[in-house]
Amino acid sequence: MLVKADQATPSLSVSLDTSSRQDLKPRSPSRVYELAGNDAVLILDQALVATPKPLFHGGVIRPLKHIPYRVD
Repeated sequence: MLVKADQATPSLSVSLDTSSRQDLKPRSPSRVYELAGNDAVLILDQALVATPKPLFHGGVIRPLKHIPYRVD
């Protein structure tokens, strides 16, 4: 993304809106960059981790029903 700012701008705040993805951590990370009035390349290297979904979604686990069979 290219951002043009006045040279008198002392700092730039960058944030990622992750509110639509509740499984991502950290939630809505942000960072403030201090500018020195010169041209600059700024890199936001933020790792996002998705929390795993549970494998079991409720209910009761029942033991398998024993079904007798005939042996001849």
